Amino acid sequence: MKKNQIIAGLLFAAVLLGSVFFYVRLSGGTSAAEPRLGAFFGMPAAMAFVLVLFLALAWVSRKRYPVEGFAETSYFIMLVIVGLLAYFQILVLWTASAPVSDLTSWVMGGIFVALGLVGNVMGKTRRNLALGSRIPWALANERTWILGSRRAGQLMVAVALAGVLLMLLGANKWVLLALIASAIVVLNAYSLHAYRHRREREAE
Repeated sequence: MKKNQIIAGLLFAAVLLGSVFFYVRLSGGTSAAEPRLGAFFGMPAAMAFVLVLFLALAWVSRKRYPVEGFAETSYFIMLVIVGLLAYFQILVLWTASAPVSDLTSWVMGGIFVALGLVGNVMGKTRRNLALGSRIPWALANERTWILGSRRAGQLMVAVALAGVLLMLLGANKWVLLALIASAIVVLNAYSLHAYRHRREREAE
């Protein structure tokens, strides 16, 4: 088992145990806290889903697009996603214990940090069905995938830095969400452009 898989698994176990502890502590052994069950264990469930999903997609992808060639990168990205969900769960437990000022900034800050970390290694990925831009034209050939992944990584890092800067300047959350959404559109458009350009060159 890879190191990042082990760390992700341990992080999931720690978050799950912490969630159980806080749930029992805040519920006081009564049924009054039952409606909070989903809030307390939604993120741990999402973490478990991500762990299983990555393993399942790697298994499905193994015949046509094996991930062994960039396994460390794949599991690092999985760890970042699991870590982000763990961070969200910490915020959930924090808000359940005491009021948190400007919760949106805490949430968006975590998202931008995760984007920057993933973007930093995105260029190391190869065609697969587990992560990255898995749209048809990106999967069409290795060259298109590599170009798209490199540009995706660069743009993700740029968006992360811009997002943090805008947060420090007091930007509205909708501006930050629009920044992320526009980046997704640009990435897909660039990938399609690279694919069409490749087809045109092959046709010549």
